[in-house]
Amino acid sequence: MKVDIPETENDFFLDADSPGVKKDQVNLEVDDDQLIISVVEDESKETKDEGYLCRERRYGAISRSFHLSIIDSDKISATFENGILSVTLPKKVAGLPKSRKIDIA
Repeated sequence: MKVDIPETENDFFLDADSPGVKKDQVNLEVDDDQLIISVVEDESKETKDEGYLCRERRYGAISRSFHLSIIDSDKISATFENGILSVTLPKKVAGLPKSRKIDIA
């Protein structure tokens, strides 16, 4: 599965090519700090013609995972169109500086 991941100031955009794959064959999940993309193809064809029977079976699985330490996993969104999975990965907003005034009693 070929993957491109361009970056902007606020987001990463992951595009994964899966030609010939249908949307229901793609699984996208977040597990701890990992984004996991998996595709399972399980196809079976049977042809009956004038005294013979032909059965073909094909099975394939592929999985890719990506580290998400700087991604806001609650805001991830995805679309699937024409064999391309497009995932928007928003970066975590930089928090306030980790300093504060301590009152002396």
